[in-house]
Amino acid sequence: MPNMTHTNTAQMRRVKIAETNCVEKGILIEQTENVRTYYKKLDHTVGVCSGEFTDYIYAEWHDGGPVHGRPISVKALEIMQVKL
Repeated sequence: MPNMTHTNTAQMRRVKIAETNCVEKGILIEQTENVRTYYKKLDHTVGVCSGEFTDYIYAEWHDGGPVHGRPISVKALEIMQVKL
């Protein structure tokens, strides 16, 4: 489980900002009745996905509120049939 101490507060805020930015300014991948999914290319590495560093973020916006995001690789986007 991640360490949710005060030392990680700034990092957690940056993650939430990136997730929200992906939803607000990213590209819509799919919209279902309850979830919209987006991706966005950032100007810096955001993490690792599929064993490679990536500058893409993926976010799911659930109807009624929560946004959840994560790094996503080009390979994973291509599997989802996203045209980059």
